[in-house]
Amino acid sequence: MNQTTLESLRQVLCHVHGRLVERVISQRGKGMDVVVGESASDVHYAIDRIGEKELESILTDLWPTAEPVEIVGEGIEAGTFFLPRTATRESLRWRLIVDPIDGTRNLMTDRSSAFVLTGLASLTSEEPALRDIDVAVMTEIPPIKQRLSDQLSCVRGSGVRMERIDLDTGDRTPLNVTPSEAADLRHGFTSIARYFPEGRVWLSEFEERLIEKLYGVGKQRTPIIFDNQCLSTGGQFFALITGRDRMAADLRPIAFSQCSLDGIVTCHPYDACCALLLQEAGCLILMPDGSPFDAPMDDRSPVSFVAFASPTIRDHVWTAWEETLSEMTISG
Repeated sequence: MNQTTLESLRQVLCHVHGRLVERVISQRGKGMDVVVGESASDVHYAIDRIGEKELESILTDLWPTAEPVEIVGEGIEAGTFFLPRTATRESLRWRLIVDPIDGTRNLMTDRSSAFVLTGLASLTSEEPALRDIDVAVMTEIPPIKQRLSDQLSCVRGSGVRMERIDLDTGDRTPLNVTPSEAADLRHGFTSIARYFPEGRVWLSEFEERLIEKLYGVGKQRTPIIFDNQCLSTGGQFFALITGRDRMAADLRPIAFSQCSLDGIVTCHPYDACCALLLQEAGCLILMPDGSPFDAPMDDRSPVSFVAFASPTIRDHVWTAWEETLSEMTISG
């Protein structure tokens, strides 16, 4: 794919994100935590409707008509739509997967930041997957008292561009951060997603067994591993890329299967659509069994992953990880 075209579309998506952040911030207020609907994949709150409505309007205004695109993602009422509206499936050149607000529950209670997430893949095959994404953009939607927003974006093979945006002036400054250079997990943060009561016992036991294999449990006078439950897959990725966390994982689909639980909210492809940013930053993201990370580019499939700040940390953790996963999925 032409790098000039990809770079141009990266810039368009950065602009789309900036406009969406502005509109969500200007419209949020009381009552954002009211449930307004449920789908097969998630619960939808009042603040979600702002993001979904505004995203469609902004994309319609800004997306170049010469690059017909199919948009899929969270909260799209028909499941998908085309731009320009006159496009046919045969004329499409791209698929764009979007989460207008990843971290809804954080933002609607003004607890912490949420993120706009997008991933763009060319339609070289009928059914592109997350591995085919060539452009990714992530933009922070901060809580009310914060007037700075970080934006990370990339074109495959070109590294990550990081900027901090002043929401009052629109000024952008380079953000110079890197993933952790630590050799292990000790005295650092990790995140194994267990956001809801369902499956929490299984997930907690997995984490305890893993840490015991690595460092022993009860043998340290003070805790040496800290837990970061940020309630946002984008937030997990952001924490790895910016050096805050050293490992992140989401095993909820595995945990729910082991616990015979159905219909519980998991990570979906739109939550993980910025995995390319991890790779371009020098982090690693894998399937839990160690195979290359991938998922269908749709709005329904459950997604599991494990990600590391560096190959060094992956190598340090991996034997214990494989042993723990084998034990937990055999014995349940």
